[in-house]
Amino acid sequence: THDGEGDASGPNAPSVDEAPSEPEQPSGPSQADEEASQPQDGVTAEMYTEQGQYPLGTESVRVFILNKGSAELGYDAYYSLEQQQGESWQEVPAELSFEDWAGILPAGKETSLVTDLSLFAGQLQAGRYRIVKKLDGQVFYAPFGLV
Repeated sequence: THDGEGDASGPNAPSVDEAPSEPEQPSGPSQADEEASQPQDGVTAEMYTEQGQYPLGTESVRVFILNKGSAELGYDAYYSLEQQQGESWQEVPAELSFEDWAGILPAGKETSLVTDLSLFAGQLQAGRYRIVKKLDGQVFYAPFGLV
């Protein structure tokens, strides 16, 4: 993961859309991915991927963040990727750098970020993964599969 110190901007930064376009509506988290939508210590938000599964070799995954609370929600560019190994999750190592920015998501609104899986090239195989991201200091997960 990245600790936020000495951030570099560049091609590894996720792109951000404040208002996702209408044509492709994400299906939201599946029942199996219940962990994606659980409120964490007072932060009421939902984080999920555009699709539940992607073909192996997919280069990017769009992650949606829905602020289900009554207050603004802070977020930034930083994320990490974990792979499920048995009953536990292990971080997928990568040299990540991010643009240093912060966003505010108003209550009841949704935004999306595109995470770059090509940064993990050669390390990803078929299996369960999750994007890990902090929203207002609380950790949220957006699980998905590679098949």
